[in-house]
Amino acid sequence: MSEVQAFDKTSPWLERVSAVISALGSDAFWPCLADLIGGAVAIDDFMVLLFMRGQTPVILHGRSSQTEISLLEKSYINGAYVLDPCFQAARRQQWGYYSFVEIAPDGFYDSELYSIYHAQSIMLDEAGYLIEGEGESFINISVTRFESSPEFNAQEKALLQQIEPVVAAAVKEYLRQHINRIAEEKRPLHKMMAEVLELFGTSLLTSRETHVIHLILKGYSAKSIAEHLDISINTVKLHRKNAYAKLDICSQSELFHLFIDSLSCIDDNCTRDPLVDYLKVPG
Repeated sequence: MSEVQAFDKTSPWLERVSAVISALGSDAFWPCLADLIGGAVAIDDFMVLLFMRGQTPVILHGRSSQTEISLLEKSYINGAYVLDPCFQAARRQQWGYYSFVEIAPDGFYDSELYSIYHAQSIMLDEAGYLIEGEGESFINISVTRFESSPEFNAQEKALLQQIEPVVAAAVKEYLRQHINRIAEEKRPLHKMMAEVLELFGTSLLTSRETHVIHLILKGYSAKSIAEHLDISINTVKLHRKNAYAKLDICSQSELFHLFIDSLSCIDDNCTRDPLVDYLKVPG
Protein backbone atom coordinates (compact mmCIF):
# COMPACT_ATOMS: atom_id res chain seq x y z
CA MET A 1 0.00 0.00 0.00
CA SER A 2 1.33 3.44 -0.90
CA GLU A 3 2.13 5.91 1.85
CA VAL A 4 -0.89 7.93 2.99
CA GLN A 5 -0.50 11.68 2.82
CA ALA A 6 -0.98 13.32 6.23
CA PHE A 7 -3.27 16.32 6.74
CA ASP A 8 -1.33 19.55 7.21
CA LYS A 9 -2.14 22.17 9.83
CA THR A 10 -3.95 24.43 7.35
CA SER A 11 -6.20 21.68 5.99
CA PRO A 12 -9.93 22.52 5.78
CA TRP A 13 -10.40 19.01 7.13
CA LEU A 14 -9.01 20.18 10.49
CA GLU A 15 -11.60 22.94 10.53
CA ARG A 16 -14.22 20.24 10.22
CA VAL A 17 -12.68 18.44 13.20
CA SER A 18 -13.19 21.60 15.22
CA ALA A 19 -16.82 21.81 14.04
CA VAL A 20 -17.45 18.21 15.13
CA ILE A 21 -16.04 18.90 18.60
CA SER A 22 -18.16 22.04 18.93
CA ALA A 23 -21.29 20.12 17.91
CA LEU A 24 -20.92 17.25 20.39
CA GLY A 25 -23.78 18.46 22.55
CA SER A 26 -26.20 19.26 19.74
CA ASP A 27 -28.19 17.74 16.89
CA ALA A 28 -25.63 19.19 14.47
CA PHE A 29 -23.12 16.51 15.47
CA TRP A 30 -23.98 13.93 12.81
CA PRO A 31 -24.13 16.39 9.88
CA CYS A 32 -20.78 17.80 11.02
CA LEU A 33 -19.32 14.29 11.22
CA ALA A 34 -20.63 13.55 7.73
CA ASP A 35 -18.87 16.70 6.49
CA LEU A 36 -15.71 15.62 8.29
CA ILE A 37 -15.60 12.22 6.58
CA GLY A 38 -16.73 13.68 3.26
CA GLY A 39 -13.89 16.18 3.51
CA ALA A 40 -11.40 13.32 3.47
CA VAL A 41 -13.09 11.09 0.88
CA ALA A 42 -16.01 11.86 -1.43
CA ILE A 43 -19.13 9.94 -0.35
CA ASP A 44 -22.66 9.71 -1.72
CA ASP A 45 -24.42 8.60 1.44
CA PHE A 46 -23.89 8.62 5.20
CA MET A 47 -25.98 6.45 7.51
CA VAL A 48 -25.68 6.03 11.29
CA LEU A 49 -27.30 3.09 13.08
CA LEU A 50 -27.28 2.65 16.85
CA PHE A 51 -27.54 -0.89 18.22
CA MET A 52 -28.60 -1.32 21.86
CA ARG A 53 -29.26 -4.60 23.59
CA GLY A 54 -32.98 -5.30 23.79
CA GLN A 55 -34.02 -2.71 21.20
CA THR A 56 -34.38 -2.52 17.46
CA PRO A 57 -31.57 -0.69 15.64
CA VAL A 58 -32.15 3.05 15.63
CA ILE A 59 -31.42 5.29 12.64
CA LEU A 60 -29.67 8.26 14.26
CA HIS A 61 -28.87 10.00 11.02
CA GLY A 62 -29.27 9.34 7.32
CA ARG A 63 -28.84 11.30 4.13
CA SER A 64 -30.51 8.54 2.11
CA SER A 65 -33.66 8.99 0.07
CA GLN A 66 -36.93 7.89 1.62
CA THR A 67 -36.88 4.89 -0.72
CA GLU A 68 -33.54 3.72 0.66
CA ILE A 69 -34.64 4.30 4.27
CA SER A 70 -37.92 2.43 3.67
CA LEU A 71 -35.93 -0.50 2.26
CA LEU A 72 -33.71 -0.45 5.34
CA GLU A 73 -36.70 -0.44 7.69
CA LYS A 74 -38.58 -3.16 5.80
CA SER A 75 -35.78 -5.57 4.99
CA TYR A 76 -33.15 -5.00 7.67
CA ILE A 77 -34.16 -3.41 10.94
CA ASN A 78 -36.93 -5.80 11.96
CA GLY A 79 -34.68 -8.83 12.29
CA ALA A 80 -32.56 -9.51 9.21
CA TYR A 81 -29.78 -7.25 10.52
CA VAL A 82 -28.60 -10.07 12.78
CA LEU A 83 -27.28 -11.84 9.66
CA ASP A 84 -25.50 -8.77 8.28
CA PRO A 85 -21.69 -8.91 8.05
CA CYS A 86 -21.39 -5.60 9.94
CA PHE A 87 -23.47 -6.89 12.86
CA GLN A 88 -21.54 -10.14 12.90
CA ALA A 89 -18.23 -8.23 12.90
CA ALA A 90 -19.42 -6.22 15.91
CA ARG A 91 -20.37 -9.46 17.65
CA ARG A 92 -16.75 -10.54 17.15
CA GLN A 93 -15.66 -7.14 18.55
CA GLN A 94 -13.94 -6.15 15.34
CA TRP A 95 -14.14 -2.46 16.14
CA GLY A 96 -12.88 0.32 13.91
CA TYR A 97 -12.77 0.90 10.17
CA TYR A 98 -14.19 -1.70 7.81
CA SER A 99 -14.55 -2.24 4.09
CA PHE A 100 -17.76 -4.17 3.47
CA VAL A 101 -16.35 -6.36 0.72
CA GLU A 102 -13.53 -7.40 3.06
CA ILE A 103 -15.75 -8.45 6.00
CA ALA A 104 -18.54 -10.10 3.99
CA PRO A 105 -18.36 -13.93 3.87
CA ASP A 106 -17.49 -15.41 0.51
CA GLY A 107 -21.05 -16.57 -0.15
CA PHE A 108 -22.79 -13.41 1.02
CA TYR A 109 -23.51 -12.11 -2.48
CA ASP A 110 -25.50 -15.29 -3.15
CA SER A 111 -27.41 -15.02 0.13
CA GLU A 112 -31.06 -14.16 0.57
CA LEU A 113 -30.21 -11.11 2.71
CA TYR A 114 -28.17 -9.72 -0.17
CA SER A 115 -31.04 -10.46 -2.56
CA ILE A 116 -33.78 -8.74 -0.55
CA TYR A 117 -31.78 -5.78 0.74
CA HIS A 118 -28.37 -5.01 -0.73
CA ALA A 119 -29.28 -5.95 -4.31
CA GLN A 120 -32.36 -3.70 -4.11
CA SER A 121 -30.31 -0.71 -2.96
CA ILE A 122 -28.50 1.70 -5.27
CA MET A 123 -25.32 1.27 -3.21
CA LEU A 124 -22.26 0.24 -5.20
CA ASP A 125 -19.62 0.19 -2.46
CA GLU A 126 -19.67 0.54 1.33
CA ALA A 127 -17.14 1.26 4.02
CA GLY A 128 -17.52 2.56 7.54
CA TYR A 129 -16.82 2.32 11.22
CA LEU A 130 -17.99 0.03 14.00
CA ILE A 131 -17.66 1.89 17.28
CA GLU A 132 -18.23 0.29 20.66
CA GLY A 133 -20.40 2.14 23.17
CA GLU A 134 -21.33 1.50 26.79
CA GLY A 135 -23.81 -1.11 27.99
CA GLU A 136 -23.46 -3.46 25.01
CA SER A 137 -24.28 -0.74 22.51
CA PHE A 138 -22.45 0.12 19.33
CA ILE A 139 -22.62 2.45 16.35
CA ASN A 140 -22.34 1.49 12.71
CA ILE A 141 -21.41 4.45 10.52
CA SER A 142 -21.90 3.44 6.90
CA VAL A 143 -20.43 5.59 4.11
CA THR A 144 -21.34 4.54 0.60
CA ARG A 145 -20.90 5.18 -3.08
CA PHE A 146 -23.87 4.84 -5.41
CA GLU A 147 -23.91 3.15 -8.80
CA SER A 148 -23.22 6.49 -10.49
CA SER A 149 -19.85 6.76 -8.67
CA PRO A 150 -16.69 4.63 -8.70
CA GLU A 151 -15.86 2.17 -5.93
CA PHE A 152 -13.55 3.34 -3.14
CA ASN A 153 -9.98 2.91 -4.29
CA ALA A 154 -7.05 1.79 -2.13
CA GLN A 155 -5.94 5.35 -1.36
CA GLU A 156 -9.44 6.38 -0.29
CA LYS A 157 -9.80 3.33 1.93
CA ALA A 158 -6.45 4.15 3.51
CA LEU A 159 -7.62 7.70 4.23
CA LEU A 160 -10.85 6.44 5.80
CA GLN A 161 -8.79 4.15 7.99
CA GLN A 162 -6.37 6.96 8.86
CA ILE A 163 -9.12 9.19 10.28
CA GLU A 164 -10.76 6.37 12.27
CA PRO A 165 -9.25 7.40 15.66
CA VAL A 166 -10.75 10.89 15.33
CA VAL A 167 -14.15 9.56 14.23
CA ALA A 168 -14.24 6.94 17.00
CA ALA A 169 -13.21 9.39 19.74
CA ALA A 170 -15.89 11.88 18.71
CA VAL A 171 -18.63 9.23 18.50
CA LYS A 172 -17.69 7.71 21.87
CA GLU A 173 -17.96 11.14 23.50
CA TYR A 174 -21.29 11.79 21.78
CA LEU A 175 -22.62 8.46 23.06
CA ARG A 176 -21.33 9.19 26.56
CA GLN A 177 -23.35 12.42 26.59
CA HIS A 178 -26.51 11.15 24.87
CA ILE A 179 -26.92 7.37 25.24
CA ASN A 180 -29.11 7.62 28.34
CA ARG A 181 -31.47 10.05 26.64
CA ILE A 182 -31.71 7.86 23.55
CA ALA A 183 -32.25 4.70 25.60
CA GLU A 184 -35.02 6.33 27.64
CA GLU A 185 -37.02 7.36 24.60
CA LYS A 186 -39.97 5.11 23.95
CA ARG A 187 -38.82 2.55 21.43
CA PRO A 188 -40.27 -0.92 20.87
CA LEU A 189 -38.44 -3.56 22.85
CA HIS A 190 -36.83 -6.17 20.69
CA LYS A 191 -35.75 -9.68 21.55
CA MET A 192 -32.06 -10.47 21.83
CA MET A 193 -31.68 -11.30 18.17
CA ALA A 194 -28.11 -12.55 18.36
CA GLU A 195 -29.14 -15.05 21.02
CA VAL A 196 -32.17 -16.08 18.95
CA LEU A 197 -29.94 -16.92 16.00
CA GLU A 198 -27.84 -19.17 18.22
CA LEU A 199 -31.01 -21.02 19.31
CA PHE A 200 -32.61 -21.29 15.87
CA GLY A 201 -32.96 -24.91 14.78
CA THR A 202 -31.54 -26.44 17.95
CA SER A 203 -34.78 -28.25 18.79
CA LEU A 204 -34.75 -30.22 15.55
CA LEU A 205 -31.16 -30.47 14.36
CA THR A 206 -27.92 -31.95 15.55
CA SER A 207 -25.22 -29.60 16.81
CA ARG A 208 -23.25 -29.86 13.57
CA GLU A 209 -26.35 -29.37 11.39
CA THR A 210 -27.20 -26.29 13.45
CA HIS A 211 -23.72 -24.84 12.95
CA VAL A 212 -24.00 -25.40 9.22
CA ILE A 213 -27.36 -23.65 8.78
CA HIS A 214 -26.26 -20.73 10.96
CA LEU A 215 -23.24 -20.19 8.73
CA ILE A 216 -25.42 -20.52 5.63
CA LEU A 217 -27.71 -17.82 7.03
CA LYS A 218 -24.68 -15.57 7.59
CA GLY A 219 -23.61 -15.94 3.97
CA TYR A 220 -20.80 -18.48 4.08
CA SER A 221 -20.22 -20.78 1.11
CA ALA A 222 -19.94 -24.56 1.45
CA LYS A 223 -16.18 -24.27 0.99
CA SER A 224 -15.73 -21.71 3.77
CA ILE A 225 -18.09 -23.63 6.08
CA ALA A 226 -15.94 -26.71 5.55
CA GLU A 227 -12.83 -24.73 6.45
CA HIS A 228 -14.52 -23.12 9.44
CA LEU A 229 -15.74 -26.44 10.87
CA ASP A 230 -12.72 -28.46 9.70
CA ILE A 231 -14.83 -30.92 7.73
CA SER A 232 -15.07 -31.82 4.04
CA ILE A 233 -17.32 -30.02 1.57
CA ASN A 234 -19.24 -33.26 1.01
CA THR A 235 -19.90 -33.47 4.75
CA VAL A 236 -21.15 -29.88 4.73
CA LYS A 237 -23.52 -30.72 1.89
CA LEU A 238 -24.75 -33.80 3.75
CA HIS A 239 -25.45 -31.79 6.93
CA ARG A 240 -27.22 -29.15 4.82
CA LYS A 241 -29.34 -31.80 3.08
CA ASN A 242 -30.32 -33.42 6.37
CA ALA A 243 -31.08 -30.07 8.00
CA TYR A 244 -33.24 -28.92 5.09
CA ALA A 245 -35.16 -32.20 5.21
CA LYS A 246 -35.82 -31.87 8.94
CA LEU A 247 -36.92 -28.25 8.48
CA ASP A 248 -39.07 -29.20 5.45
CA ILE A 249 -37.36 -26.67 3.18
CA CYS A 250 -35.43 -26.94 -0.08
CA SER A 251 -33.31 -23.82 -0.44
CA GLN A 252 -31.31 -21.08 1.26
CA SER A 253 -34.13 -18.66 0.44
CA GLU A 254 -36.63 -20.84 2.31
CA LEU A 255 -34.20 -21.15 5.22
CA PHE A 256 -33.87 -17.36 5.45
CA HIS A 257 -37.63 -16.79 5.42
CA LEU A 258 -38.19 -19.59 7.94
CA PHE A 259 -35.77 -17.82 10.29
CA ILE A 260 -37.41 -14.40 9.80
CA ASP A 261 -40.95 -15.79 10.13
CA SER A 262 -40.07 -17.73 13.29
CA LEU A 263 -39.04 -14.51 15.05
CA SER A 264 -42.71 -13.88 15.83
CA CYS A 265 -42.60 -16.88 18.18
CA ILE A 266 -39.65 -15.97 20.39
CA ASP A 267 -40.34 -16.69 24.06
CA ASP A 268 -40.05 -13.82 26.54
CA ASN A 269 -36.67 -14.87 27.90
CA CYS A 270 -35.15 -16.06 24.61
CA THR A 271 -34.36 -19.43 26.13
CA ARG A 272 -35.53 -21.82 23.42
CA ASP A 273 -35.59 -22.36 19.69
CA PRO A 274 -38.33 -20.14 18.18
CA LEU A 275 -39.26 -23.06 15.91
CA VAL A 276 -40.71 -24.88 18.95
CA ASP A 277 -43.68 -22.54 18.93
CA TYR A 278 -43.60 -21.49 15.29
CA LEU A 279 -44.09 -25.02 13.96
CA LYS A 280 -47.12 -25.44 16.22
CA VAL A 281 -48.88 -22.61 14.41
CA PRO A 282 -51.51 -24.02 12.02
CA GLY A 283 -50.52 -23.56 8.42
